[in-house]
Amino acid sequence: MPRLLRSPLPSLLVLGLVVVAPAQGWAAPAQGWSVTPTQLAPDTEIRLDGSLDEPVWQTAATLSRLRVVEPREMDASVGTEVRLAYDRRFLYVALRCEEAPGQVRGRLMARDARLDPDDRVEVWFDTFGTGVFAYWFQIGAGGSRGDAQISDYGFRFNKSWDGIWNAAARVTPQGWVAELALPFQTLAFAPGADWGFNLRRLRKNGEEEHRWANPSQAYSFFRLALGGKLLGLTGIQQGVGLDIVPYAKGQLAADRAVRDHVSRTFDAGGEIFYRLSPALSFAATYNTDFAETEVDERQINLTRFPLFFPEKRDFFLDDAPLFEFGIPAGFGSAIGSAQVLPFFSRRIGLDSAGRAVPLLGGTKLTGRAGAWNIGLLQTVIDARADQPEEGVGVARVGYNVGREASVGVIGTLGDPGARGQSSTFGVDTKLGASDLFGPGRAGHLWLYGLGTQGEAAGGDGEAFGAKAEFTTAAWRHAVQVQGIEPGFAPRLGFVRRTDVVDTASEHGFTWRSGDGGWLRRVESRLTPRYTSRYGGAKDSYSVPWTVLRLANNGEDELSYRVAHDFERVPQRFILRDAIGVDAGDYSTTRHRFEFRSREARALGLAGAYEFGEFYTGDIERLEIEPSAYLSRYVQLRARYQEVRVRLAVDRFTTRIVEGRVDLTFSPDLSWRNLVQFDNDSDNLTVQSRLHWIPRPGTDVFLLAVYGWLQDPLDGGFAPGNQTLTTKLVHAFRF
Repeated sequence: MPRLLRSPLPSLLVLGLVVVAPAQGWAAPAQGWSVTPTQLAPDTEIRLDGSLDEPVWQTAATLSRLRVVEPREMDASVGTEVRLAYDRRFLYVALRCEEAPGQVRGRLMARDARLDPDDRVEVWFDTFGTGVFAYWFQIGAGGSRGDAQISDYGFRFNKSWDGIWNAAARVTPQGWVAELALPFQTLAFAPGADWGFNLRRLRKNGEEEHRWANPSQAYSFFRLALGGKLLGLTGIQQGVGLDIVPYAKGQLAADRAVRDHVSRTFDAGGEIFYRLSPALSFAATYNTDFAETEVDERQINLTRFPLFFPEKRDFFLDDAPLFEFGIPAGFGSAIGSAQVLPFFSRRIGLDSAGRAVPLLGGTKLTGRAGAWNIGLLQTVIDARADQPEEGVGVARVGYNVGREASVGVIGTLGDPGARGQSSTFGVDTKLGASDLFGPGRAGHLWLYGLGTQGEAAGGDGEAFGAKAEFTTAAWRHAVQVQGIEPGFAPRLGFVRRTDVVDTASEHGFTWRSGDGGWLRRVESRLTPRYTSRYGGAKDSYSVPWTVLRLANNGEDELSYRVAHDFERVPQRFILRDAIGVDAGDYSTTRHRFEFRSREARALGLAGAYEFGEFYTGDIERLEIEPSAYLSRYVQLRARYQEVRVRLAVDRFTTRIVEGRVDLTFSPDLSWRNLVQFDNDSDNLTVQSRLHWIPRPGTDVFLLAVYGWLQDPLDGGFAPGNQTLTTKLVHAFRF
């Protein structure tokens, strides 16, 4: 039994729940935003062409008028017409966005494009009406479609999720229009429940945000408990609820550094998804393949600790929020978490050196049953040279308490990187409300405790964490503490470091102009952090202060940050090659300037310059990211990062060069090209990825990855690994 079960942590979590849970009913959200979509006759046909010429759109239910939230709360100067309808298979959304002639930005068409430069509309649906989880969709004026899963009451955002749905958009002399068709087969939902719902329009002419429900700067658009209501969805069906998604893949591969022989392989496999109920689904995968995932971006690591790379594989991304645990990282928080994850799916299918290990198959049960959230996953990893086939799994169960509170447990079993068994067990809770201290005054609290056991030496230990947060429209305060014992080792998870107690806080203020002048927003943020060894010995502290971040009325941004750091290095570690940092105490101060131009421009530029002390010497860091949107068919982006380190004895320079050429022929046909080089690995990599979607649910990929290794003596490049892959994926829906 993990020692966590014998510790006071579970009792503290339950006590916190008992004390704070009654506050969930202190202030109910405003109930003035609701709409009942029009139910279509069985023979009604809607063509997704962005024309809105079907008669049904003249009489379908419409939303009340949207209101401007940013740059200041006010009435909108242009109209946004939103109409909703549904039949037994689809939920339809029609959009008509008024705009001055020539002012619509609609240059991006590719699936899942980063739409910040374009006019767009975002919408989310809380299909269980609980305020915990939602599906998010966006459509850009150029036709680009994007989707995500929102979880943890709106504090987590899984943009990597891809659902099966369709949409079309078109620019007109009066603005732009769009139609969305969302299949109920794609959505899990509670039958008979009223759905949570909200919609916003991001208008590039004036850099405005227009919102339907709760149009207030005090509330995030993603706070699910504060959305409106979608009422009266009756007679909707998911069919049999069975999706069969096979794939076929052919690949040519060669390692030119070893020999010129080209290997030819053919693989087939796929997934089966079956909805046991509208809210609960079972999935099985066989001979799981991830060939179409994009390569990771290169990163420069000048610390003693490992880097974190996100999951990108579809099988693990589907319903991934049901496996999330503890304190959410990022998504509006400057301090995030220390990245203590009891389950990190990227561990599955990769060995301890980061090399891919084939997955023979797996099963997954995910969904909701009343107030319960359930996630069960089991996979089988292929045999390796010195190890047999191995099964690894995770179980995550949560229970919703009140409007914005939950409690849950997690357990994992298995070690994909070594022989022997390892297990992790944990309990967590989230408490609070978006209006806990009154309208516009949110308070939230996260608590967790974890324990690990393993057959390998040093695999037994505990970790705990807590974060409290208070936010208003202008202020943000947060305090976070996490403790990790030396032996804590979640073999199916991720932990950046052990033997540490990490305490951090965030204190930020945002001033917004109320008169529409040239200066739109001024921010200042202090985020101090102190760490000690688990036994109490001093380890490090950091005091980063973003003194000023300015944004003008066109959303050009300029910021200045200063950070004073102390670090106690217990033993020598290597920065690069044989260049290292000796054990000792180091106190440093660094300065950083950042600039980002308005993204609505055809030509954009972002950059940063950092300088200051670094261990026994000094450091300079230069980052430049130019971009060019030549047309809706051609987009160019580049990234250059150079770090110059001068120590008392040694010096070195590390560079990363990256270039992207994206060609988009239609919303369903794109060709993305990525070139990366860094002089640390001396590796030049080119990935070219053609993605064609003949129809929603069918994907054709042509992927080429070529690598060259630079000779450090003469600077020439010798060919290395080269692969050419074709893959066809098709979803049969019943």
